[in-house]
Amino acid sequence: MPHLILEHSDNLIKKTSFHALFRECHETLVRILPTELKGCKSRAIECTQSITWGMAHRIMPLFI
Repeated sequence: MPHLILEHSDNLIKKTSFHALFRECHETLVRILPTELKGCKSRAIECTQSITWGMAHRIMPLFI
């Protein structure tokens, strides 16, 4: 059973249709893997605190 987890920044929520994105991903997985659409699961998790190495000047604190 494929399980997709998408972590995204809070600015994508207004611009992205996660339902359409996951539907397209599920359909692709069904074509290339031995799985059925009913076995695919997905979720999108909004991340408001993150760190990107290489952008040290924009570091935000992480929750531990």
